[in-house]
Amino acid sequence: DKQGIDATLVDLYSLPFDGDALMDLANDNNGMILTVEDNYGGSMGSAVADAAAATGDGFTVNQMHLRRLPKSAKKHDQMLEYCGLSANHIAQQAMAMLQLTGA
Repeated sequence: DKQGIDATLVDLYSLPFDGDALMDLANDNNGMILTVEDNYGGSMGSAVADAAAATGDGFTVNQMHLRRLPKSAKKHDQMLEYCGLSANHIAQQAMAMLQLTGA
């Protein structure tokens, strides 16, 4: 909020999901969707991208997911930081999508 980000958070924890409802929410958010998965990419993010593409409405979909897996971490936050999925990383990606300063 301090950075000017007004977003809707949706917890898509399982497939299938209501694609129409999700795209309605995306329309309310300038047609932008950022998916974040704490596993390797290709599942939920891909399903969301497919649903967005099927509309033909030109949604912007960016996916964040594991690209590397640490062998160990002392704390969960350290693991997320290492993997590029910390709250700061997510905020930076959202800011970049919105082309806000500080991204």
